Amino acid sequence: MSRKIYLAGPVTGISYQEAYAWRHLVSVKIEIYNQRKSTIHHLETINPIFGQESLVGENNIKAFYDNDPLATQQALLQRSYFNVSRADVVLANVVNAKRLSVGTIMEIGWAYALRKPVILVMEDDLNPHNSPLITQSAFAIVSYLDDAVTVAISLLN
Repeated sequence: MSRKIYLAGPVTGISYQEAYAWRHLVSVKIEIYNQRKSTIHHLETINPIFGQESLVGENNIKAFYDNDPLATQQALLQRSYFNVSRADVVLANVVNAKRLSVGTIMEIGWAYALRKPVILVMEDDLNPHNSPLITQSAFAIVSYLDDAVTVAISLLN
C-alpha cells in the first residue's frame, strides 16, 4: 500500500529551479527511506510541477499559461485540488517566501477541510505566511525540510 505526501509550496514568481530543487530533495529522501526500511507502507511524493517540462529554464514562473493545457487557470485549480485530495499528508514549504503564495494557501485550506495533516515548513515570524489562519491549520510547524520529512514519515507509518 502506498502513502502519499503532497509537496505544496510557492511556484509563481520564482524560477523553475527554485520550485523544483527542494521538491526533488524531499522525493530523494523519501526514496532513500523506502529503500532502507521494510514497512507495510511505501511512501511516495506528489510533485505539482511534475510533467511541467515546459517550465524548465523559466526564471519567473507565471501564475498560469493559457497555451499549456496543464497550466491554464482551470487546469491548475483542478490539478491542485486533485493532488491534495489524493494525498495522505501535505508538506507545505514556505521557507524564504517573499510574498504570500495564494496557491499554497488554497492547498493548506483544502487539506484542512479534507482533514489531512499539514506539515508547515516556515523559518520565522517574518514569513508572510505567519498568520493564524495558516499556522493553526497545520498539524506541525518546523523550520527545516529534514524535520518535515521526519514528521511525515512518522505520521505515515
